[in-house]
Amino acid sequence: MEELIIGVIVVLGIRIVLKGVFGFFGANDYRRDR
Repeated sequence: MEELIIGVIVVLGIRIVLKGVFGFFGANDYRRDR
């Protein structure tokens, strides 16, 4: 049970980090295009 909870937290953390990184680069590309 604990391993399942830790796995979910890790997956959510990775998704949040990836979304933040892609959002950062996406914002830069958007600014450059305008």
